[in-house]
Amino acid sequence: MAVEHARQALILDPEFWIASVQMAQAYEQLGKTAMAFDALRNAERFSDRNSKSLSLRGYLLATSGRANEAREVLGTLEAVSRERDMPPYALALVHAGLGERDAVFEWLDRAYVARDVHLIFLTVDPQVGPLSRRSPIQGSSRALWLHRIRRCSNPSRFKLPGSWELGVGSWGVQVDNSTGPVRF
Repeated sequence: MAVEHARQALILDPEFWIASVQMAQAYEQLGKTAMAFDALRNAERFSDRNSKSLSLRGYLLATSGRANEAREVLGTLEAVSRERDMPPYALALVHAGLGERDAVFEWLDRAYVARDVHLIFLTVDPQVGPLSRRSPIQGSSRALWLHRIRRCSNPSRFKLPGSWELGVGSWGVQVDNSTGPVRF
């Protein structure tokens, strides 16, 4: 179903790179890695090196046993981050593919500090979420904020420190922030 929706969006606009990323994510979940890479090539062509397409490619490379290539993507993400804002969640995704749990939490901590909007998907993210839900360190800050996300009464809304309130509505992500930049 997700692949078909993405395909329909691409029929309407073949350069709509977000649809290509969504298609790649769907193919990855279906175990169709080669098709996921094809969709990502299209996304990267039109996204101007967006973190979503780059990090998903790094994750796919890592989970396909191509760790050296995944590390090259990490290097690219770090280089891009020196030129413009890069959501820390993007680097956490690649480290998740590499199975580097400590690095995942380091980047999730940075995502938390940076108020990375991608954290709203942590409880449903099939790549990073499973690692974050198995935190053995209950006293750490990461365990506390992951616990807060998991335990909120409405899983589509949670509050971060300060005035941030994030949620997912039927029309997309809602962000209320009066204290800092929003990272997409």
